[in-house]
Amino acid sequence: MEGTRYYPVIDCDSEGNVKAALFPCYSERTIRNHHQLWLEESIPDQYRLVCKVPGESRAKKDSTIRCPKCNTDMKLAVPSADAYRLGVYICPACRKE
Repeated sequence: MEGTRYYPVIDCDSEGNVKAALFPCYSERTIRNHHQLWLEESIPDQYRLVCKVPGESRAKKDSTIRCPKCNTDMKLAVPSADAYRLGVYICPACRKE
């Protein structure tokens, strides 16, 4: 994999409990300028949830994050590092391949 991929994240329901990633972007500057919440993929198939402004992300601990590749619900692998760099998620379906 060449470089980090950034996937903008959107709400799939009105409560913000289910979130899905859009197509990848390869520019951190672009993702920060246009989105509040995104996934960073620096290591293949591991996604760090990142928010621009803490508290505005609506990224609750019980939120479901869907895999940007296969749309399966991902599992939290590593808890939040700080208020901006939230949990690391992995997809159980993609890991089996």
